[in-house]
Amino acid sequence: MTPRAWRPWDDLAEVFALPSDADWPGDRDLVDNTLTDPWEDR
Repeated sequence: MTPRAWRPWDDLAEVFALPSDADWPGDRDLVDNTLTDPWEDR
């Protein structure tokens, strides 16, 4: 997907000002950290 237009920082700054995910330290352990090729069987 190609961006349709560049956005000024002021349009995006609010997204980065949101609080972080407090559950991430526990959720991180649920990710198995394996990489797979989704097209391998094609």
